[in-house]
Amino acid sequence: MQNEDFGWVIGKDAHGHIELFAVAYAAGDWKPLTRIGPHPAGPGNSLTNLWLGLVDQPSAHVPSTLAQDFVFRCIRKYEDSGFRRDWVSMSGAWSAELPALHVAVEPEGSISASYGQDALLSIGLTYVADQRSEAVIPSVPRTVEVVQLGRLAVAVSRNQLDSRDADLSVYLLANETSTIDTHGRGRAEWAIVSQISLIGNPANGVGLVENTDAEQRGATPLPSYAEDHVTPGPQSSQSDKSALAPGHDEDQLVDRISSLNSDSKLTFLKRIHGVSISLASVAAIASLIIYIASRLVSLSGFPIYFHGDEAYQIVAGQRLVASGFRNELNVLFPLYFSNGGSWAPLLPVYLHIVSTTLFGTSVETARGTAAVFSTFGVVAATLFARDGIRARTWWAVPLWFTIVPAWFLHSRTTFETVYAVSGFAVFLFAYVKYREGRATAGYGAVIAAAFTFYTYTNGQLIIGLAGVLLVLTDLPYHWSQRRHLIPLLAVGIVCLVPYIVFQRAAPDATADQLWRVSSYLVLDIPLAEKIRQFAFHYWGGLTPTYWFRPTQLDLGRHLMIGYTHLPQLFAPFILIGVAVSIARIRHPVHRILLIALITAPIGASLTDVGITRVLAVIVPATLLAVVGLEWLIALPKPDTAPGRFEFQRKLNQLAQTFTAPGSIFGLARPGWHAMSLFAVGALLSLSIVTDSLLNGPTWLTEYGLYGQQWGAVQIFREVVERAKKSPEDKFLISSTWANGTDLYLPFFVPALQNEGRVLMANVRDFLGARRPLDEHMVFVMTADEVQMARASRRFGQVLIDTTMRYPDGSDAFSFVRLGYSANFDQIVAEDRAARIALRNGQVVVKGQRLEVRHTLIDAGSLGDIFDGDSRTLGRFNGGNPAILEFAYPQPREASRLTIVLSAGNWDLNVKTYSDGGAETIYRKTVESRVDPTIEFDLNPGKISAFHIEILQRGAGQESIVHLRDIIVS
Repeated sequence: MQNEDFGWVIGKDAHGHIELFAVAYAAGDWKPLTRIGPHPAGPGNSLTNLWLGLVDQPSAHVPSTLAQDFVFRCIRKYEDSGFRRDWVSMSGAWSAELPALHVAVEPEGSISASYGQDALLSIGLTYVADQRSEAVIPSVPRTVEVVQLGRLAVAVSRNQLDSRDADLSVYLLANETSTIDTHGRGRAEWAIVSQISLIGNPANGVGLVENTDAEQRGATPLPSYAEDHVTPGPQSSQSDKSALAPGHDEDQLVDRISSLNSDSKLTFLKRIHGVSISLASVAAIASLIIYIASRLVSLSGFPIYFHGDEAYQIVAGQRLVASGFRNELNVLFPLYFSNGGSWAPLLPVYLHIVSTTLFGTSVETARGTAAVFSTFGVVAATLFARDGIRARTWWAVPLWFTIVPAWFLHSRTTFETVYAVSGFAVFLFAYVKYREGRATAGYGAVIAAAFTFYTYTNGQLIIGLAGVLLVLTDLPYHWSQRRHLIPLLAVGIVCLVPYIVFQRAAPDATADQLWRVSSYLVLDIPLAEKIRQFAFHYWGGLTPTYWFRPTQLDLGRHLMIGYTHLPQLFAPFILIGVAVSIARIRHPVHRILLIALITAPIGASLTDVGITRVLAVIVPATLLAVVGLEWLIALPKPDTAPGRFEFQRKLNQLAQTFTAPGSIFGLARPGWHAMSLFAVGALLSLSIVTDSLLNGPTWLTEYGLYGQQWGAVQIFREVVERAKKSPEDKFLISSTWANGTDLYLPFFVPALQNEGRVLMANVRDFLGARRPLDEHMVFVMTADEVQMARASRRFGQVLIDTTMRYPDGSDAFSFVRLGYSANFDQIVAEDRAARIALRNGQVVVKGQRLEVRHTLIDAGSLGDIFDGDSRTLGRFNGGNPAILEFAYPQPREASRLTIVLSAGNWDLNVKTYSDGGAETIYRKTVESRVDPTIEFDLNPGKISAFHIEILQRGAGQESIVHLRDIIVS
């Protein structure tokens, strides 16, 4: 065990008493230097039965009861004393009632302050000595908590379980040097002096393993959260006190340890292939397995649709490979892709190229890629809870993400928002590690930020704002890390190169995207109105009513009917978490969480609120719920808290609705049953999975374009089967039931598409003029289209091969063979004449009944056109142009005519007639990518009638015109 000059031995001497020895290596042998224990240490005291474990017993001040009850009662008293800042009681509890010398450190992680009786020393150093510090030690997997005694300190890396079979590594640390940090405060530099590994059953003797590293120097302390900077703290006021209770008998100790280990749940896992693993880690792995299973089970069954936007990423990847990894702008390995003329960052395309190459093109592969990637975000959030929040229940975070309805739904799709949210979570975790002092984590934060930035347009806004706020709020810390800033900035600049290249190649793309989403930023409205719109939309994405009450703001296919976007159960915990984080805003972790919460809704601030645009909110919201839950766990227990803690007692009782009484070491504070908490999360996860798979298909019975858009998987599965059986058949699939149906062909049936055997076509295309039509052409039509084909009289044969049904049992799609009727041409001519003929009607506007003549309106009504609401419309299907005439019962003064149309290229011809019959003509031409509002300034005078013609340029004679509003003022 030789390593430098010192050693650190914990064991029983020849008299069977527990002692802690600091020893020196001299003259080829180890000699005791100091000891903490009841008997002198000398050469005659053999240190053969080394042991480290529970070293407490009832003192004269405490009645002897079951060891476990005694431990919990002492810890509770100890923590309550600290909560009240009663230093005298704490000091007494530390030195007399429940001495402890070991600090529990997970093999893969840092200490948690309430892991069974190990909470004592850790919390004691916080409350009494203000001396708890953290260090990065080369031989330890990650940060450990060290307990300083003068210039020496002890750190123990071991299994969290208080088990006599637990493996332990004990480190003696020396405070080698002191430097001054950028705040002018002392900075301790720790180095490992010696390390002992203790293996085996302490009751039967423990083996001694030599040091793993002889050159373990350069341990670096991390910033103290308490002051937001490095603070080594004063020398421990307790360094001269015994860390052990006097007079331990070996048999008594073994009995007491055995009593604590009588529950098999504490000892069911010792080592796996030589690697220790804690029960909390086992629970985290189990939670993660549940999460992954909930995402991968029946991927094509829920959501019940497969949207065109989901297919796009895979199709874009196929096209990219075919073009030699160049996009339409001739950029090599691009990160921006065009979907229907709209450019957007879409880095996940490369992930789908890999997955489809390995597993083929299918809905399961596409959605599975996104689902598996979402696990990275959940793991990052889990580690954030463990390492940043230091939550006792960090292991349950995957379960909480499993039961978030909005995340459950969308993480089972390939929408790019899934990747952006996951990247955002990884960014937050990497940044908090960087903020703890891990400079290398800064590179991870930059790369995760770049991934989020190039994954989703809204992700650019989120990462941009979060980056600015984090830089500004942490400026002093960044300056203290200035030797790392230049490399970090270099990486950041490299990550910006694709954005700069794209902006130079397509400078109008951003404005074009804003036009396509009808953003108020590109509208000609006052600046004050734009600011009001920004505030309205931003708050709309953050308001609790959006997240915790059923909403009508989202399309049905983005909702889980009967659920809210965030579980209502989370609401009180998130509220508490926000309050706690505001109170602890000087703490970097809490500040990061608040900044994340503030920036996440920014994606919806430029247009209407939608869950895909604000989905990133679930990351800080869930973590804030963990903060709130941890705060409740730390409250004084109802049976011991004094009367002035009545409020805390009620909150604690509320928190305990999660669990049953009991405890499991290493998972939660005594009084909480961690297995119950796990069971609750697992049952809720099972509930949401089974409910969605069994009942989800019938939550909404609108399965068409404005609803679920059900049918892609089912239609093309049937088409593939029929194409194999009937090689001569050609399939014409309706496009009216979903968005982006042109993307389905290269996704589902690329070979059949290339052969010309499958194409998207509408039966309407065969109604207006005669086209080639034979018995091998199979139309896939909606139920409405089948009815329309029969009612049109144009087809002498409407032969249905088979009919597919929606999940609710109603008719969905039919495979139909059509044949023209003998008098097709005559019917078409008669129908056109009837459609373009003006129809008479009436409408009441502001109490006046207007006489109206118009071409055919087949959807909406005249009332929808004159109601002053641009969200309603009348659809003209009587030829191009659409014609509308209306006359007043009495001439009226009018100075302006306002017409609201749908997006497109329009020629408008307006005629007004005065009281005397004089005609005035007004003309305008409009090209607009959003719904335009066209205003005509009229000549002064009274007007008795209007004649309006609306022509869609380049659309032919059979165009459909959507007229949203007509206002005369």
